[in-house]
Amino acid sequence: MVKQRVYIDTSVVGGYYDDEFCSDTRKLFERIINDDFKVYLSEISRLELLPAPKHIQEVINLIPPKSLIFLEFTDEAKQLAELYVNEKILGSASMTMLIILQLLQ
Repeated sequence: MVKQRVYIDTSVVGGYYDDEFCSDTRKLFERIINDDFKVYLSEISRLELLPAPKHIQEVINLIPPKSLIFLEFTDEAKQLAELYVNEKILGSASMTMLIILQLLQ
């Protein structure tokens, strides 16, 4: 049987300690810890977590390494992100992240 795949972003990771979302988020992470899913996390989300408090950054460590797949920021993803920013689908904070990613490449 093929495992379900889930993409988690920074809001899901932060939800682990958020009063409003922690109950549901921790249920999700129980299933993740039990290896019920293949978990996808993007390079962008990893970068967004860098300024987060240490205990939030460490939520990623709850994911079994064999279940965690990191998504790289490809040229195709960059072009799509630039289009979203240019069309004002995403805001200026997203443009800042694009600039940071370009500098890191």
